[in-house]
Amino acid sequence: MFATSIAILVIGMLTTMQRNPGMTWADSKNNILTVAAVLGLLPASRSLISTIMFVKGKKYTCPDKLHQSICELQKEQAVPVICYDLYFTSYDKTYPVYVMAATENELLGLLADKADVNKAQEHIKEALQKDGQKYVTVKLYQEQEKFLERIEAAVASNASATEQGVQKAKATAHMEVMLQISL
Repeated sequence: MFATSIAILVIGMLTTMQRNPGMTWADSKNNILTVAAVLGLLPASRSLISTIMFVKGKKYTCPDKLHQSICELQKEQAVPVICYDLYFTSYDKTYPVYVMAATENELLGLLADKADVNKAQEHIKEALQKDGQKYVTVKLYQEQEKFLERIEAAVASNASATEQGVQKAKATAHMEVMLQISL
């Protein structure tokens, strides 16, 4: 993307210099293709930032053993809506989450790092409240066993989020907010 923008800039400068003999390189940048090249740098810069964040967050992917445990649980029971490898960012901190499960009135997550659980929960609650979802409990865990036990308990007490369409719709709405605020 950067190469395309640079090529457009150079082509514009060369074309302007050919039409006006004796023009310097500095003067030849005053053309419409220079504007196009600068505007082309905006999506290129955004892609570069995303690439840097994905490279940085790659070490926070869900371990295979945990993924297999959740898949086995999904085969046995109707597990709520689940997303993997979320990377939440706030103004002062990042919160990598291996896996997050959503039920009708609860969000459960397993933090990938020794991050501050309370701050991460508050960040997620604020995002949900901004979306109008005020009565959602957010629980983040740092131990895999406790997280898996809580998912099993949530499934049992929630009468299965896939059996009733309203419950699944609410769980999906919670997870959509999580996907909007994560990388």
